[in-house]
Amino acid sequence: MLWHFFDYNRIPIAAIMIVLGCFLTFTGGRFHKLTMFLAGQLTVTALILIIMFIAVIPGHTKMWVVWLVLVVALGIGSGIGFLSAKHPRVGVLLVGSWIGGLIGSILYNAFIHMAAESNPLLALWLTIAATSIITSVLAMVFFDYAIIIGASIAGAYTFVRVSDFF
Repeated sequence: MLWHFFDYNRIPIAAIMIVLGCFLTFTGGRFHKLTMFLAGQLTVTALILIIMFIAVIPGHTKMWVVWLVLVVALGIGSGIGFLSAKHPRVGVLLVGSWIGGLIGSILYNAFIHMAAESNPLLALWLTIAATSIITSVLAMVFFDYAIIIGASIAGAYTFVRVSDFF
């Protein structure tokens, strides 16, 4: 149902992703508190949506239920986003985790998938987890650089990812 929701509303979602991608790419490092707020909010919102639509909500639910869950998830995510902006170490940890996840998936698709024949899903998750932990620790050490580089990578990825909606 969640995939159907995103497919049905792909034009407004694509417009939001374009604006968000441009903001993060060009000014995300300058407005680091807003970048960390967005990292916290989007992380929690994505986790809530995934958990709710995998484990709780049936696949034949009405569209207004998806809207309701999305609004509630954005509200809860705003609380965590506020925490991320108020306590910069939490925000930079989330930014580092997102970038690590992206790097881990790239590494898996480029190299590791060839060696992971017996259990490729385990190899994927271990690669993503390891790179997320490593980049999170590095982001804590190199705070300013992590926000600048992380925001630009996330913004460029978000901006380019819009092409999948069309």
